Amino acid sequence: IPDSDFRALLVEYVDLENRRRVADDDLTEIKKRVAEIEPPLLEQFGLLGMERARLNGLTVYIRTDRHVNKVSDKDVCDVLREIGLGQLVADGYSSSTLKSQVTEWLDEGVEIPPQLAAVIRVFTQAKLATLKRG
Repeated sequence: IPDSDFRALLVEYVDLENRRRVADDDLTEIKKRVAEIEPPLLEQFGLLGMERARLNGLTVYIRTDRHVNKVSDKDVCDVLREIGLGQLVADGYSSSTLKSQVTEWLDEGVEIPPQLAAVIRVFTQAKLATLKRG
């Protein structure tokens, strides 16, 4: 690559890197502000009985995510083996596969085995989400 091409690419790279850094900083501030205003907005959605709102080309709605976390020091892997879910366990267990199994049980109205319920915490978390119209 001739020196002039190298310099042009280097100038472009530095410009892009500086723009990326500014964008990263902006994104950090945006995420912080979203985290501050999301709880009161969720509360107002509930008080108003709203499921969604459309504004400026976006649909804002409440998305509920299910989470499965361990809650005790008892080895989750041992319990998974005890209740016949040893296939989820290697040297550890797959949290995403466990979440899928728990979600399947709950969706089908099946109770989580008590031994497993004692070592995990299942909860839902409401978050605002958006869809772009178009």
